[in-house]
Amino acid sequence: MAEQEKFSWSKFFQGFTNPVTTAKNTQYTLWIALVVLAGFTIWKAFFMPTQKMQTTIRVEKGGTANITQTQAPQKKLQFFIGAYGGTNNSAGIIAGVLF
Repeated sequence: MAEQEKFSWSKFFQGFTNPVTTAKNTQYTLWIALVVLAGFTIWKAFFMPTQKMQTTIRVEKGGTANITQTQAPQKKLQFFIGAYGGTNNSAGIIAGVLF
């Protein structure tokens, strides 16, 4: 059986002070946060539409006020995908959502 190196607390904590390790952990954390934020934004935009209300206040002579609230019509999402090409031998695919 192979001999194992004994555990050392000082070596363990030196790993946290290594700049390469710290930079990699920071980079991974930022990428995970970016993916979670993008996922939440997409989920909220497409699966949790908000109800939009429009309020109209009309004041007539004599101090009478009429307040009406109506629900604004929902906009439909339009998905698109397409290809493009330029005169300088550039080409690509574009996709997106129009609100």
